[in-house]
Amino acid sequence: MMGKFPRSKQIGASGKSVSATTYIAVGISGAVQHLQGIKACRHVIAINCDPGAPIIKRADLTVVGDAEEVMQALIARVGQARAQSETPEGQV
Repeated sequence: MMGKFPRSKQIGASGKSVSATTYIAVGISGAVQHLQGIKACRHVIAINCDPGAPIIKRADLTVVGDAEEVMQALIARVGQARAQSETPEGQV
């Protein structure tokens, strides 16, 4: 993330490896070093505006679009669902 996180918080060859059932990559291109850090993740969901980004090839589910716009739409939809009691509190 362009140096926005200390090395101890970074995922990849220069940071940590993660093992998760689901990993959501928001606006991450998927450099080889980063992909090394998520190879143990079972499912990867990628939100990226570049359909040719390396993370897209690794992803099980891809949303092609501006990460900020997609996340704002998702947050709005979760708010609507909660307001309509579609999703009980604490389950999203």
